[in-house]
Amino acid sequence: MGKKLLLFIVCCYLLTGCQADDEEELIADVTPTPTHLVINNGDAFVWEQVTITIDGIYKMKVPMLPRGRSGYAYKQFRNQQGEGYKPAHFGPKRVEITIIDTRSKKTSRYVW
Repeated sequence: MGKKLLLFIVCCYLLTGCQADDEEELIADVTPTPTHLVINNGDAFVWEQVTITIDGIYKMKVPMLPRGRSGYAYKQFRNQQGEGYKPAHFGPKRVEITIIDTRSKKTSRYVW
């Protein structure tokens, strides 16, 4: 019985994801289109100091992202060599949005 409970707890932990104690999760939604990445900021506040990362390689930083939907062309996302993102047939596999609160220095994140 104890092993089953432990296995259940481990599975729940893995399914809910690992998040640092000092991080908060953003309320967001990501919709890839053939040419753009559409991000819906569902939080009650404007995001500031935003970094959006596609597939862990291509990044774009924006000073603020308002509430609601915003679209960004894939060519705006760059890797370290300065090359623009070219979506594969199926589009991005992973999108990560990170913001840093300028007052509290707290990091918030959303992973799609």
